[in-house]
Amino acid sequence: MLEHWKDYFSPCPEDILYEDSQVVAFKDTSPQAARHYLVVPKVKIKGVEELSRAHIALLDHMIQVGHRILNTTSLLPHQYRMGFHIKPFRSIPYLHMHCLLLPFRNTWQRIRFSESLPFGGFISAIRVLGKIQR
Repeated sequence: MLEHWKDYFSPCPEDILYEDSQVVAFKDTSPQAARHYLVVPKVKIKGVEELSRAHIALLDHMIQVGHRILNTTSLLPHQYRMGFHIKPFRSIPYLHMHCLLLPFRNTWQRIRFSESLPFGGFISAIRVLGKIQR
């Protein structure tokens, strides 16, 4: 399998937290919260807009990996965030899920990773999953 994700991300081997045949998870090189990880599929997908029903199992797996690396079993939902940047805030043309343990480093990051912006910018992984399951 070609590893297209390596064209966009180059984590240090010690920063890789999880890897299997479908995804790789690693520390973000520019963390915006107390802990900030990325879960990246090994199959090339440009962004959320390319996801379809055919990707339900992959997205569900990405979410499960996110829960595993954040260890959400002891966290309340408002203490972490998992999701994707969408236009106009998507800077890398390769699907990657942000897994963040809050608090954010500053107010701008809290805004940037919020679903409440009127023009978009971020969408939770659970919301994306719900949309493609319809």
